[in-house]
Amino acid sequence: MPSVAVTRTDSTPPIDMALPCMEAAMGRNIRAGRLRRDLSVADLSRVTQLATSRIEEYEAGGARIPAAHLVSIIDALDMRLSEVFGL
Repeated sequence: MPSVAVTRTDSTPPIDMALPCMEAAMGRNIRAGRLRRDLSVADLSRVTQLATSRIEEYEAGGARIPAAHLVSIIDALDMRLSEVFGL
């Protein structure tokens, strides 16, 4: 079967290219929420039961955040989901 090339006609990047930007923004917003509440990564780790290295990775935008982890983090930081997404 011959391969078909797809040409985009708009300037919207493919979703897989946009995800790293979204993850980085989410990480910055989570870190900002943590710092506003004067919590260390270790404090957030204790409350959420997530490893400190995992929280650091999320805050750096280096990993996708599973929904269950995101819920745990925003609950611990008393944030709204819209704040994490920067809305």
